[in-house]
Amino acid sequence: MRHQKDFAVGAYTVSYVPVGNLNKSTCDCGVYAVKFIECHALGLELSLLHDGNIIEARHRILWDLWEAANDSELIDRMSKYQSSECLSSTVEEIL
Repeated sequence: MRHQKDFAVGAYTVSYVPVGNLNKSTCDCGVYAVKFIECHALGLELSLLHDGNIIEARHRILWDLWEAANDSELIDRMSKYQSSECLSSTVEEIL
């Protein structure tokens, strides 16, 4: 069954804010994103993140993932995981 929704869609404007490069390496965007979220959640200043310490942050994330991937208890728990029915969803097409 298809559902049709009435949406009020109109024109909008986009403003680009000139910002200098935040990081020297284009490979650190994901690390910056994770750390920005972490800083925001903890109420820390985003200025704490910079190219001088992002490599260490990258290594820490890598190490945490490595430890989790090799944690026998976590591996055992994940092998027994069953998703909840309330978490499943169907895709609805909006016309």
